Amino acid sequence: MQANIVIPGALLLGLLTGTLGGLEVTSASASAGPSDTPSAAVSPSSSPSSAASPSASADPSADASGTSPSRTVTAASQSPSPSPSASPSSSHPPSWSLTVTGRAVDALQPLVLRGTVSAPAADAPRPRWLTVQVRKHQAWRTLHHARLTWTGSKAAFVDTIKDTSRPGLLAARVLLVPQPGVTLSRTVSAKVKAVINIEVSGPLARADLPYTYRAGCPVTPTRLRRIAMNYWSFDTGRLMRGSLIARSSSTADLRAVFTRMFNAHFPIHKMAPVDLYKGSDVRSMAADNTSAFNCRSVTGNPYRVSQHSYGNAIDINTYENPYVTSGHVYPSRHFLARSPYRKGMILRRGVVQRAFTAAGWLWGARWSHPDYQHFSSNGG
Repeated sequence: MQANIVIPGALLLGLLTGTLGGLEVTSASASAGPSDTPSAAVSPSSSPSSAASPSASADPSADASGTSPSRTVTAASQSPSPSPSASPSSSHPPSWSLTVTGRAVDALQPLVLRGTVSAPAADAPRPRWLTVQVRKHQAWRTLHHARLTWTGSKAAFVDTIKDTSRPGLLAARVLLVPQPGVTLSRTVSAKVKAVINIEVSGPLARADLPYTYRAGCPVTPTRLRRIAMNYWSFDTGRLMRGSLIARSSSTADLRAVFTRMFNAHFPIHKMAPVDLYKGSDVRSMAADNTSAFNCRSVTGNPYRVSQHSYGNAIDINTYENPYVTSGHVYPSRHFLARSPYRKGMILRRGVVQRAFTAAGWLWGARWSHPDYQHFSSNGG
């Protein structure tokens, strides 16, 4: 016979309530997703390297999983991605920075580059050099390497580019590879200005004229001046710098004349005092040299004093504009025919003749034996 077990009502209610309550707690625990569990929680068996750092929760760039997204390194070619097991402080690639500035310069004056480098941390590598390049013929060419001077995590550098002979925009690039996989690059474009930049010296001394001055010359060294200037070379678009010696009273005229020639881009092959050729007019002409003062006799006529002895005559592009005597053509007959026009030739009513005429100087081409290279203040 089956016995009937009687369970008191209060005990039955307690059992039912406990069972249902346990089911509700289990259900709540099972439905909780991974996002409800703080990423900083670490089980006792976890290694210290896997624990989140205290600063992770304060990082506004951290995502819901507690891992911060990777940052792009300024001017870097590669930004490594963070490892999931790495702490936030080690998951960011180093933040290197490079700045470079360069200002406009006059042609034939050095372009100065100034810049700074910032390293990300005290234990980061400290490179000692960076590379300076210029753009030529549609390609980057390395000029040299510039030294970095470090103070803590920052370095500064000053570098110069000396070749500024071509007016226009000069593109320069600075490269730095602070560590494998990270390359920083900065490019600057500085304007190179075409200016003649004429400079006139004070009175000269005998030592300044070792071959072109001698006792008995009609003008003393103290009445002579060195005139230095930029000029357009035969290499199209390139400036060079030269000088000539002239009488002090002629400097204003020559400044005006050469400025007009410069503005018209008239090319000059070479410009140097005749002392470079030990006072030889023949050698100076053969070198296609533009010059003025030289205390000497007339070439081809040893009994006559040249106007160049007074410092108020000048010869320009001597090869392209020959000097003709009754028996000889200096330095060559190659340009005796005055047409067709070739680079460096002085033409009638051309920019050179017009400039000298405006200054009151006369051209030797008017003589029966023309001197196409020669101008003087008194016509001699």
